[in-house]
Amino acid sequence: MSRSQATNGFTLLELLVAMALLSILFVSIYQLFSSSLDTSMRSSARADLDTETQKVQQLMLSRIKEADRFLSTTDVTIQDAQTSGATAYLPSPSLTGTQIVIIRVPTKNSASLCDLFAYYVVPSENLSASALPVQRRLNNPTTGAYSLIEARTASSYTCTSSYPALTQLRLLHPSLASDGFVVTPYIDSVKGTQKGISLSLRGYKKAGTSSIYTNTYQARVVARNL
Repeated sequence: MSRSQATNGFTLLELLVAMALLSILFVSIYQLFSSSLDTSMRSSARADLDTETQKVQQLMLSRIKEADRFLSTTDVTIQDAQTSGATAYLPSPSLTGTQIVIIRVPTKNSASLCDLFAYYVVPSENLSASALPVQRRLNNPTTGAYSLIEARTASSYTCTSSYPALTQLRLLHPSLASDGFVVTPYIDSVKGTQKGISLSLRGYKKAGTSSIYTNTYQARVVARNL
């Protein structure tokens, strides 16, 4: 057998080197794919959170635009009639005026009837409490996030009567930043009375190990019934 025939094929060392190079190549491809997938998931999560945040802001602005009176926390009582004894959806007594807005809105069917609405935030983790019914429980809340709650009266009442309790509470936005809900009164400089609010919303949630923040959406709305 000639020397050239004996050396045909690969040596063990060459095979090991080739396997090492292929391993490095496969790891690089996997890391690139994983990074692209992670980026895509973050982008999708941020887009969904952006859309939800803007939708909630528009709902609030349209509601506030119809208000004929702004109220304070001392004017009304907020109770959770849907889950007896539960406090997860109730506002903290320490909420400041920039963290809650309460309005009276005349009904569209009758100017003599009104509804009350309140908007405020609670820690998102509160809403994962096992004491809550499954349909009102927030699954996998983001630590440090806040949830926006809408409270309203169970039914319309006569506008000239005393304010009824707000007993119908629902989750409006599941995940806002700690500074993601800020309400600033808009005061008429001539009359010195509140005419509207400036509203700021900013979504926040965890997607895997990444923190997702939306843009800060700010808008001023004037109540046209004041």
